[in-house]
Amino acid sequence: MGKCGRNITGWRLFDRLRAGGAWLVSLLACLWLCGGCAQHHDGRFTYLRGTIPRPLLKAKGPGTYVLVPDDSLTPKFSIDLAAGDPYGFRKREDDAIVAVAKDKEIELGDRYVPFYYWLKKNDQQGK
Repeated sequence: MGKCGRNITGWRLFDRLRAGGAWLVSLLACLWLCGGCAQHHDGRFTYLRGTIPRPLLKAKGPGTYVLVPDDSLTPKFSIDLAAGDPYGFRKREDDAIVAVAKDKEIELGDRYVPFYYWLKKNDQQGK
């Protein structure tokens, strides 16, 4: 009976860890989906459709920045920014979300695209 008791306890512990892991994965997925805009480790500044955009960023250095839709590798818009120039996404007074770079507003369009992102051109890895 001693071996069986330990075996059952081991399985119960395994079930608890597995349930805890599922909970952790669910929590991380919710945090990722609720983020709205986020800056990724690869330099992308992303806007997820249906969320409230975060404040604009300031370009860290001069360069060409591109706006890329999720469903394409081809940029929708490209602009040269100087260090300190603002870019990102914002909500207009008419509640439309637009991409912004310097003094330009770029319409995201009516076609549904899950997300858009800004990326400094020389930061694109393999694209």
